[in-house]
Amino acid sequence: MNTIQDRLKFLRKNLNLTQTEFGNKINRSLRAIQNYESGGRSINGDLLLDLQEKFNVNID
Repeated sequence: MNTIQDRLKFLRKNLNLTQTEFGNKINRSLRAIQNYESGGRSINGDLLLDLQEKFNVNID
């Protein structure tokens, strides 16, 4: 679990959510979640803040 993509996927799986369910919770499309997890799309500050707000996770 080294990359931010790995951490994102780990969080989603830990919450027992599909990519679609996870995306719905943070207002992102299925395709966006797929791209974030595969590294095809950069994870920006807005996404990190949404994750912190919705799931109470540390983004440091």
